[in-house]
Amino acid sequence: MILLLGGTSDGLKLAKELYAYTKDIIMSTATDYGHLIAEEAFQGKVIWGQMDERELLAFCEAYKINHIIDATHPYAQIISENAIKVCKALNINYWRYERPASIEDNIVNVIWCKDYYEAGEYINKREGNVLVTTGSRHIDKFLEGIENIERVFVRVLPITENIKKLENLKLTPKQIIAIQGPFSMKMNKEMLDHIKAKFLLTKESGTIGHTKEKIEAALHCGVEVIMIKRPLVQYPNVYETIEGLIGAIKRTAM
Repeated sequence: MILLLGGTSDGLKLAKELYAYTKDIIMSTATDYGHLIAEEAFQGKVIWGQMDERELLAFCEAYKINHIIDATHPYAQIISENAIKVCKALNINYWRYERPASIEDNIVNVIWCKDYYEAGEYINKREGNVLVTTGSRHIDKFLEGIENIERVFVRVLPITENIKKLENLKLTPKQIIAIQGPFSMKMNKEMLDHIKAKFLLTKESGTIGHTKEKIEAALHCGVEVIMIKRPLVQYPNVYETIEGLIGAIKRTAM
């Protein structure tokens, strides 16, 4: 039995292609939104909710999982590390599908930060509005480094829990851009112009995350891009293509 940890669009594509090969697959998403999207597009079993290491281990034992495929977001460090530990503990196969990086380190208008707090501190020392395109998950850490949060505008999925979180952090309605993507370069440019942004906060999420369109819009508007670096996780068995990963799984005993 395969457990696929996903919820992203590329994870869903992987799940569908795997399902054509074997019906012994369970897809797990961290959020209710990811669960709804997966259930609409995937014929197999879908579960949702975050599991810690102990819960993941118990689930794998209960469902006799012998393969964990980690197709989580590149920044879902804790989930990935827990999956690696569980696979070692149970002596089962761990496979990582990793989005290829798409951004070079030397792009002129990109400043790289190790985490959200460092990005907030960088913004705090400079003047101008910032468009946050990394969602609400770690926005509190970003805001910790900023004294004047009135210049922060956050783009999030239009989900109640996202908006409530931002409101609890004292962001006003005009600072919350609740809209579902994907966003073209033109749409990103219009948002940057509308809020008179000097900075854009994003993550290196590869082509699936439409990072390129954000950077192109920022270049066009003269906006500086603040890029959160991917966390360093020692993944075993990393594959950058779905075909390569499925081929490797086929070569092992199911």
